[in-house]
Order: sequence, then C-alpha cells, then structure tokens
Amino acid sequence: MEYFIDCFKKYAVFKGRARRKEYWLFMLFFEGFFTPLWLLAMYYSRAFELPFIIFALVFITPKFAVTARRLHDINKSGWWALLTAGGLIAVIILTAWCVREGDAGDNPYGPNPKAERPS
Repeated sequence: MEYFIDCFKKYAVFKGRARRKEYWLFMLFFEGFFTPLWLLAMYYSRAFELPFIIFALVFITPKFAVTARRLHDINKSGWWALLTAGGLIAVIILTAWCVREGDAGDNPYGPNPKAERPS
C-alpha cells in the first residue's frame, strides 16, 4: 500500500526512477478497480459510467507518471509510455520492458531507487 500512496505523492512527477515493485503494485491496484468499473459501466448499468469516468480521470496522470519513471529505471525515455495507446503489440512490448530489472547504478534519469529503499 505504501508504494501506491507514493505514486499519489508523486502524482505528476515524470522525473526520476521507479522500482518494479512500485510500478506493479500500483498497476495491480489500478487494474483491480479499473477493469471491474469498466465492465460494470459497459455491460451492466449506466449508473457506473460516472464513477468509471471519475476514476479514469483521477488515475490517468499517476499511471503515466509511474510508467515513465519505470521506463527511466531501464534507461528508456518516459515518452515510450504512450505505447499503451498503440494496440496489443505495443502493450506487450511495454510490459516486457517494465518486467526487466532496472539499471544497477545511477543512470541519466537519476539514482538507483533500490539504493533508496530496501525491499
């Protein structure tokens, strides 16, 4: 939960690096609420449309921010986060990158986040 809260503390921070743990715990929480709300809004009741839209608007910025920081951890530009709009193949590529371990030391995007906080 602390990694999720950290993502909201860095709501629109696209600089720096994010560990795999921070990224994946945020994405797990995000998808755990986003997908059911989307399914309810699309197939069950129009009453879920407004909560879905609000949830999506609140979470879109931290989602892209943590993805950009995660990409920085593997020494890639945060602009690659826009691949999520590119279809299934692009999402698969982005996912493969986000699974990779980050650079061991400092890189142009900042210090190693593993050195800042223990597992």
